[in-house]
Amino acid sequence: MDQSTTEESVSTRTVDAVTGVEFTTGVVIGGVVRDSATARVGRVMDLINGFVYLRPLSGGLEWDARVEAVRPIGGAEAGARSRRGRP
Repeated sequence: MDQSTTEESVSTRTVDAVTGVEFTTGVVIGGVVRDSATARVGRVMDLINGFVYLRPLSGGLEWDARVEAVRPIGGAEAGARSRRGRP
């Protein structure tokens, strides 16, 4: 099955429940992103109330990040990090 058909898209227009600020995000559930607050890379597991829930590419404990602090990364960068097994 094509991966693009299995990814659940997170709303591209989101309003933060706390601040009321509207922002655009390219984050998709199942996508790979960089958390700029921690410099870690993870797979998006969920998005709830302005937080993105991430899991390391090599497995491990989930962490959360503010949606404003994450950005999607390209396949080459994600693949290199996955092969190394480190954030």
